[in-house]
Amino acid sequence: MSIRPAYLALLLAIYFPVVNARSVEFNTHLLDTDNKKNVDLSAYSKEGYVAPGEYILDVILNGQTIKDQQVVNFYLNQDKSNSFACLTPSLIELMALKNEVKDNLSFYPGTQCVNLTAPDSSVVYSPDSQTLSVTVPQADLLYQDDEWSPPAQWDNGVNGFIFDYNLLGSRYMPHQGDTSSNYSLYGTSGLNLGAWRLRSDYQYNTTRGSGENESSLTFPQTYLFRPVPSLQARLVMGQTYLNSDIFDTFRFSGVSLTSDERMLPPSLRGYAPQITGIAQTHAQVTVSQNGRILWQSQVPAGPFVVPGLSETVRGNLNVTVREDNGQVHTWQVNTASVPFLTRKGNVQFKTSAGKPLVYAGSSHTVEPLFSTGEMTWGAFNNTSLYGGFIASDGDYRALALGVGENMGILGAASFDVTQSVAQIQNQPQQTGYSYRFNYAKTFDKTGSTIAFAGYRFSEKSFMSMSQYIDRSNGYGSSLAEKQSYVLTFNQSISSLGLNVLFSVSHQNYWNSNASENYTASLNKIFNLGPFQGATASLSLGRNRTLLNEQDNQIYLSLTLPWDTRRQVSYSMQHDSNGRMNQTATLYNRPSDKTSWSLGVGQQRNEGQQEGTLLNGNIQTMTPYGQGNANLSMLSQQYKSLGLNWYGSFTATRYGAALHQNMAENDPRLMIDTGDVAGVPVDNDNGVTNRFGIAVVPAGSSYERSDIAVDITALPADVSVSGNVISKVLTEGAIGYKKIVATKGGQLIGTIRLANGSFPPLGTQVKSHKGKVLGIIGDQGFTYLSGISHDDRNDVSLAWSQGQCRLQLPENSDLTSGVLLLPCH
Repeated sequence: MSIRPAYLALLLAIYFPVVNARSVEFNTHLLDTDNKKNVDLSAYSKEGYVAPGEYILDVILNGQTIKDQQVVNFYLNQDKSNSFACLTPSLIELMALKNEVKDNLSFYPGTQCVNLTAPDSSVVYSPDSQTLSVTVPQADLLYQDDEWSPPAQWDNGVNGFIFDYNLLGSRYMPHQGDTSSNYSLYGTSGLNLGAWRLRSDYQYNTTRGSGENESSLTFPQTYLFRPVPSLQARLVMGQTYLNSDIFDTFRFSGVSLTSDERMLPPSLRGYAPQITGIAQTHAQVTVSQNGRILWQSQVPAGPFVVPGLSETVRGNLNVTVREDNGQVHTWQVNTASVPFLTRKGNVQFKTSAGKPLVYAGSSHTVEPLFSTGEMTWGAFNNTSLYGGFIASDGDYRALALGVGENMGILGAASFDVTQSVAQIQNQPQQTGYSYRFNYAKTFDKTGSTIAFAGYRFSEKSFMSMSQYIDRSNGYGSSLAEKQSYVLTFNQSISSLGLNVLFSVSHQNYWNSNASENYTASLNKIFNLGPFQGATASLSLGRNRTLLNEQDNQIYLSLTLPWDTRRQVSYSMQHDSNGRMNQTATLYNRPSDKTSWSLGVGQQRNEGQQEGTLLNGNIQTMTPYGQGNANLSMLSQQYKSLGLNWYGSFTATRYGAALHQNMAENDPRLMIDTGDVAGVPVDNDNGVTNRFGIAVVPAGSSYERSDIAVDITALPADVSVSGNVISKVLTEGAIGYKKIVATKGGQLIGTIRLANGSFPPLGTQVKSHKGKVLGIIGDQGFTYLSGISHDDRNDVSLAWSQGQCRLQLPENSDLTSGVLLLPCH
């Protein structure tokens, strides 16, 4: 269908900018229409004209949304030729202008509305997207970091309830002996009220079979927290863990106020540990601390890497690998942080007070009442001083002092000394020292990174707070650490497609054997005939437990890509117990959300007959959660089945939805499309349910995230207005955004008046809420879109010489052809 000149001229008149927002008189002789007198383009005679009144708009500053659903008033200017948006002082505060800029702002006469008169400043209202776009010079803004937003722009979200869950089940069926099953459920539940968050971690575990029938339900921590932006800190009350960079962590009930690095620009934030290992079979890996599960998942045979944990995790972590065949491997990893460095003049602090708690999930407090404090001060450009203390009303105290130094091309280092003074009942008082050295460096020219290297030595007479708690309350003698070090080294050689990774964690004790874990891997990318992008890897591992049990492992694999969605691989694994596995695996990814693998191989144990090994795995990701199922079997020995499901539930006064699992206390965003279901959001990670609600991850706390409606994947009869949502949410927040979405509201028709004539060309067709549905063309022809069910009964037209109302036929759409629409 060709475009008639009349329509083309109308589009040019509407969409080409008009200079200086003055009145414009259109030459109707340019229009190819039979009745040139029946034309009304008065709605377009003034560029940017907005009728005075109250509007609910999204406020955008320099392309970034700073306030959703803000009430903005428009007032007539002095000559009444146009109107202006009233920028109130509270709205100006959200823009984070420099003080000298704010001091020089002027107001419209007789109002408290700021008039932005600076060059390159503008305020533009967009009726289609219902936004108010404010532009100011970047030099006028107080903050210049594009990756960070000032506290005035942070959003605490809406009140609501959350329930995050991780459900895992496994069944082990040996060829001889009893079948055993294990089921676990862990996660977090909580309430949001304003800036306050109530959270309770829970974990349930039950084991049945093989003479073992046990069940447990614990609540490792229940606490209330909120951000304190003025201090760049986090306030926590209740049962939690000591958050310390200097002292070993322990569980307590009380209150803490700590600097939160996430409120700083990303470049100034700290370090989170990386945990690696090698699984002999398909296994369940658990990372815990003092009985609290931090991360748990099923992993295939071979090397694995635990995703980055929260930066707030401190102290020793326990890593447990439970193999399909029932074997269990454990070791510890220390999360000691990178050297203490703070910009010159800056201060970071952590304070806590309360009573210790014993046993994971218990609410029983023990003596003594304690308080702690620690501080890092950027004394000079490259030097930071830090220290801390633990004081109690019992017979324990500790004091630490240290220094951190940025050595330029040599990296960064820190050194500190901690003294403890403790007395257990009638025993002599013990005074001991612990010494720690940290180092970190990235070698840009060689592509090498020492993610963290650290060493700590503690005297036999040194006692940590957790050791003192156990001994003074009669809970046995906990491990007395003597020496520990951790190291992670990564070397990338991009020209050779080669990457080398080495990590080691070692701890020995005065009253126990050493615990250590070594992992080294070599990965190579190359082309092999028709296989472009083939990969080969070699991994070596050694693990020694506190029981002095040692296991050495070697893992070799070759992967050949079949096409973009399929690949075949071969792997060989051998351990120091004489067991060797060889497996060939076919991997297929039929869609972006689903993948499966099927493997066959042999396993040979020392002194035993070879067995045929079969395994299969399928993973799927839906808007309502992620699932995984795996089956493995070894001939004449065992069968093993595992099922996992990870998901979340969020409810607010606007609605509720099941959705994908959320990590820790990261914020989430609830998107409301009214009663329109099936709207895909965030690359199909969320889809609105039958009530028009979807919930998706909203990025990291205190960082801006842009989440988009997937326009290209919308159902044919659905349209939305404003497809990108930009938010900066605080920790644990439930963000909310209402999106205008319409379903099934498109039709083509000819609008005719009661006297047989047509409305003037250019007249706007509006819904009862004032939304423009279409524009009258020649001879009453119009295309209407975005029609809701309520709109069909109340559509109006108004032009300079008259007005009329029409009722749209029910269940009509584009397939109905050109309809005759009487307007009365």
